[in-house]
Amino acid sequence: MRVDDQDHTLRLLRDGSVLGAVTGEAAPVQGCEVLALGAMRYQAIASPEFAARYFQAGVNAASLAQAPMIVFDRKDELQWRFVRRITRARLAPPIHYLPTPTGFVEAATLGLGWCLAPESLVQPALKAGRVALIAPDRWLDVPLYWQHAAVRSDTLQNISTVLHSTATSTLRG
Repeated sequence: MRVDDQDHTLRLLRDGSVLGAVTGEAAPVQGCEVLALGAMRYQAIASPEFAARYFQAGVNAASLAQAPMIVFDRKDELQWRFVRRITRARLAPPIHYLPTPTGFVEAATLGLGWCLAPESLVQPALKAGRVALIAPDRWLDVPLYWQHAAVRSDTLQNISTVLHSTATSTLRG
């Protein structure tokens, strides 16, 4: 089992490090089969205090350039896609790198910065008032696919079945 950003997992499949990968790429790697899983919705969050401090005048190029941003690692492009979608600009905000998906929400609740986090991880903190959506009408949907080697394997078939079942109940169609 290897963990990497969905935009970089195909490299692991191509170089033979893994036999299957959840990826953001729909085009099959040679010798692989592809199963569409659905889209993971990412929402932009921050603590209510952080949101009031940095986004009182709205989420725009000026506020996003000043507000500290939480990013998984240097390969993580999600926050940058969100910023470009809103501003059409390349900004250089302060950045905190935090390579843990569950830690993103906790860091945001503590006021470390704003970030995009999966909707499923955001909901409990949102309901408890520990985070706020900084742009409630904006989000980023990331289509996900399961690509695996086209070989006869009960293990790969079982993984495919479980991934499809789980994705059907957790991702957006």
